[in-house]
Amino acid sequence: MGACVARVSLRVEQNELRARMRAVGMTHEEAAVEFARRYRLRPRAAFRHAFGWTLQEATNRINAHATRTGVDPDGMPVMSPPAVE
Repeated sequence: MGACVARVSLRVEQNELRARMRAVGMTHEEAAVEFARRYRLRPRAAFRHAFGWTLQEATNRINAHATRTGVDPDGMPVMSPPAVE
């Protein structure tokens, strides 16, 4: 149970950090750089956290963008989320 509490605390911490950064006018790009630095995240994960998206939300947005821009005109998923977040 301790791991679950720690995970929730990290999520709360990240949500509060994102809110503070956006409140002072930082862009999503600037927030992503800070998430990458602070939490040692790769770029895609850092941007996902900067926008406050779940893995499923990020997956849906990436796939929709691929369809809209013609990268994937058939609407086939470009990416799928892992089974567990």
